[in-house]
Amino acid sequence: MVKDFSPTYRLEVTYGIPTNDIPKYIPCLHQLSDVLWFQWDGYSSAPGSFRYYAVDGIINKVASDLIDEILELRRPSNDESWADRLTFDLNSEEGKALLACPNSIAVAWLLIHHASKLRPREPRVTIFNPRGNNRMMIWDLVPAGQQGSFGDVAEEAESSDEESDGD
Repeated sequence: MVKDFSPTYRLEVTYGIPTNDIPKYIPCLHQLSDVLWFQWDGYSSAPGSFRYYAVDGIINKVASDLIDEILELRRPSNDESWADRLTFDLNSEEGKALLACPNSIAVAWLLIHHASKLRPREPRVTIFNPRGNNRMMIWDLVPAGQQGSFGDVAEEAESSDEESDGD
């Protein structure tokens, strides 16, 4: 269960601290999404501009099995590179499943708890396996109505690098 990892739960179970006393011991940072927002909001001049969340080296069995299954079913080839990435929005079954996996819970909580500053968003997730057993996912919290995605930006950067290599 996810709550087993929260500081609140640990203080209750491990140290026997009553629930009402817990705020005296920890700040109001209960989820990874709270830490992400705390960092972003504190250092960004435009907190609502939070856009990308990347997860590298996924080893969680539930998440890695899900990514492997999606890549196996949907990937056009066995090329384990950026060119062979797959991107899904939350209207797809794959996008919904990836949002619910353990490595994406922070994104879900971020969108829920900070919706007033982030909305409207049309999240997309890109998955790939660049080095054989190093699954990755990149969440792009695209502002509603905006065109393009992380993959488009990366491709533009790659082609720009290739063009300048020829100079």
